[in-house]
Amino acid sequence: MKLPFNPLIFHPPPSEDETIGKWLDRLAEINHVQFSVLLEYIGHIAKTQDFFSALGVLARISKSDILKLENEFKDRFWERSKSCPIKECNYSSKLPSNIIKHLWGFHGLGVTVYKCSYCDFTTKTNRALNQHLADVHDVNVIIYKCEICNFETKSKKTLKRHKSYKHNIDVKWYPCPHCGHKSKRKADLNKHLADVHNIGSRSFICKYCRFTTKQNGNLKRHIKDIHNEDIILYKCDICGFSTKNKYYMNVHKTRKHSTL
Repeated sequence: MKLPFNPLIFHPPPSEDETIGKWLDRLAEINHVQFSVLLEYIGHIAKTQDFFSALGVLARISKSDILKLENEFKDRFWERSKSCPIKECNYSSKLPSNIIKHLWGFHGLGVTVYKCSYCDFTTKTNRALNQHLADVHDVNVIIYKCEICNFETKSKKTLKRHKSYKHNIDVKWYPCPHCGHKSKRKADLNKHLADVHNIGSRSFICKYCRFTTKQNGNLKRHIKDIHNEDIILYKCDICGFSTKNKYYMNVHKTRKHSTL
């Protein structure tokens, strides 16, 4: 198998507190190689050698040093490509992309961390970082305005949702199979079915977004955490900016008003 990436330039030795997976994750990141591709190639080498020797060949480190690390990978995991390679994990999928997402979401491997250059905020997606920069630091802000009313937002997705709910533009309707009722949200249709036709269980629906849950307590926590109800807002005494994070308020005042 031909090397699916350029030869590794950097070969950082593992630290004492790293597992093999975390070390490989760091090795992939510093060399700008996808973790999943690196792991697949190691598995290919391991077919003719053992796993630890394959790691040594690729990373230019002695097998004895690798053996000192905690190994979270299953024995001969490369022979079961549809299963999660991590020990004591039974997740499986026919799609390799789902395995990659699973490693990313549940085991923290193959995650690219995007860091804000203005504060300590970090996220796993570039989209979330850009949204944070726009919302908190007013960086590269694009204001999306509704051409029908005065509504405006920093999010294109929010504007689309506003047009759908408020002005019936590009609405995907969910018709009731038992009467003439139709809903703009599947959750609303489920509520209608439960309340009017006694079909299915009742869903508690957020009044601000599409979040639904079967437990009212979960809905209350969601509204508090996501939509700031019953949360103290720190308001700028110079302009209209507000945030639930005191640190972000200090950053705002420093950058926008040269105070503090």
